[in-house]
Amino acid sequence: MTLGIILLIILIIFLLGGFSGRFGGYRYGYGHGGTVHLNRN
Repeated sequence: MTLGIILLIILIIFLLGGFSGRFGGYRYGYGHGGTVHLNRN
């Protein structure tokens, strides 16, 4: 995988996390995996 593809995937994840956080009432994304631990710290 090229660096550009990796950056695009990360960008999409952040965008999805931001939108779902605003409309869903969560801070970042759906709260799965490491995002929950990041929010607690």
